[in-house]
Amino acid sequence: MGFGSRWRRWIEACISSVQFSVLVKGSPEGFFSCSRGLRQGDPLSPLLFLLVMEVLSRMLRKVEKEGLIRGFRAGCNAITGLRVNMAKSEMVPVGEVQNISDLAESLCYHIGVLPLSYLGGLGDEFIYHLVGWDKICIPKEAGDLGVRSLILTDKALLGKWLWRFGLEEHQLWQRVLVAKFGTDLGGWRTKPIRGPHRHKWCGDATLMALLPNLFAYSSNREATIDNDLTSTDFRGVREWNVTFVRDFNDWGVDVVVEFFQFLHSHTTPIVAPTAPDGLHWKLCKDGVFASRSFYYALNARMGVSFPWKSIWMVKAPPRVAFFIWTTTWGRILTCDNLMRRGYTMARWCCMCRCEGEIVDHLLLHCSAAQKLWNFVFVGFHVHWVLPRQVVDLLFGWCNWFGKHHSHIWNLILMCLMWTVWWERNSRTFEDVSSSPESVPWQLCYFFI
Repeated sequence: MGFGSRWRRWIEACISSVQFSVLVKGSPEGFFSCSRGLRQGDPLSPLLFLLVMEVLSRMLRKVEKEGLIRGFRAGCNAITGLRVNMAKSEMVPVGEVQNISDLAESLCYHIGVLPLSYLGGLGDEFIYHLVGWDKICIPKEAGDLGVRSLILTDKALLGKWLWRFGLEEHQLWQRVLVAKFGTDLGGWRTKPIRGPHRHKWCGDATLMALLPNLFAYSSNREATIDNDLTSTDFRGVREWNVTFVRDFNDWGVDVVVEFFQFLHSHTTPIVAPTAPDGLHWKLCKDGVFASRSFYYALNARMGVSFPWKSIWMVKAPPRVAFFIWTTTWGRILTCDNLMRRGYTMARWCCMCRCEGEIVDHLLLHCSAAQKLWNFVFVGFHVHWVLPRQVVDLLFGWCNWFGKHHSHIWNLILMCLMWTVWWERNSRTFEDVSSSPESVPWQLCYFFI
């Protein structure tokens, strides 16, 4: 393209002198060279791409003039020979695309918008949500599905930068943040802090919360632990030196004594005079920050007592396990739940045709379900009194014959409930019922 030798040597030097480094525990460890290419994000990369594309365009025009290649008609029909249904085809722009109308007209496509409805979408039928999204993100041990929350995951990943901020004091990015935002108790902030910001280093509550009246008379409310400790003596011990704005009266001395007794109950470590301060992550045994532990700390909620092992630790198909989980919460679409959602119907059990269809009756106390339970108990030679609710049954069912001899026993509860639900749906929607003699054999098919 007519570039001089000096310019070509410059470009060659930019490409051949590239070095890479691998981050090990957040810090670069050594460098190695590559044989070609530029580093990701190099400002020279798009310029070289344009140069290469210019050369390629000139080469294509040259061979086209010589008659070695020729253009082709755009469209899937001409390329693959397949016929395209234009009524189902559309062109979807991402962002702002200029002249999209002209391009779509030349290719005979419609212009669509995001989000897409793949294969016609979910239809016009309304779909009921069995549980709320906030419950889905709670861990399985607390009774829910344990789906990761994107918001909390993003916060947990960003927390890595706070950890690195305290470790990489000499890195350029850390010095830029300090120069722009300053530091606040070991970190940086871009917005004013809302409310008091204190550390819980002496228990589950801050000193400000434990002794609010004494905190009001502190001479330095923003002091850190290092500010209120004296220098190390010859033994390497540091003493507390907390000061207040005024002396206390006789009736306030007891509070001060209680405060210092509380401080001395938390012994200060004996360290060498030259030992630097460090960061320790309490949620991990090795003291090193991990985004996984931070996520679980952000997602910590007061869960309920839930038989999650009887559901998720059993080797059952995922759809069966999900059905049992939904059943435990009482959310499957039985007649009573449908009536709560506005449907008008006869609230009766299609299995026994005697009582109303609720979750616990259908799966435990219905006469048709009772025959299956009796079939199981006789086969395992056990005597069992079914509880009132499904959740109580799951609590007592798991590992009845011991941890290493209950695999089939743990599975059969899920298979039995699934068989009852399958039979119920066949009778409700297809008007087809199995004979009483064949239902126990359908249950046995799950184990073949």
